[in-house]
Amino acid sequence: MIRLDNWRVRMEVRDRELGYESDHLHRRLEIAVDLDAGWAVKLDMALGKAKNVVDLERTGDVLWVDLTRDILAADGLYRCQLRGLKGDTVAHSNQFELLVSGSINAAEAFPSVEPSELAQMEARVTQAKADAVAAADRAEAAAVHPPKLSGDQTWMV
Repeated sequence: MIRLDNWRVRMEVRDRELGYESDHLHRRLEIAVDLDAGWAVKLDMALGKAKNVVDLERTGDVLWVDLTRDILAADGLYRCQLRGLKGDTVAHSNQFELLVSGSINAAEAFPSVEPSELAQMEARVTQAKADAVAAADRAEAAAVHPPKLSGDQTWMV
């Protein structure tokens, strides 16, 4: 796990790997900290001249963010730094590196046709699967607790 102690970031080499380009909500970045709860902490990231600021949530002594395709937009070795804000006080950690590995991203290789037939078909298949799972759940619930006909001939669930 990545650790922040006295505004110094320390980590094992294996902790540098954030994920793969365009991953979305698949992994979470977590950083154990020794800060009191009054600090709001941001993760400043730079890849070449492109920069990004990531707002970190806090649970106990752990800062975290669920990694999105916006954070993992491009592959490469990102220069990073934690920036803490507490009232008028601003503190920075040492700089450290996090790696976003490349992805094939085959869907991006096809020319974009708006709206994309492939995207529409994928959305319909995904919705059909969700509908089927929901119907199966309802059927299972009905089998366990079947509805009954009341005295006034209405269904009781």
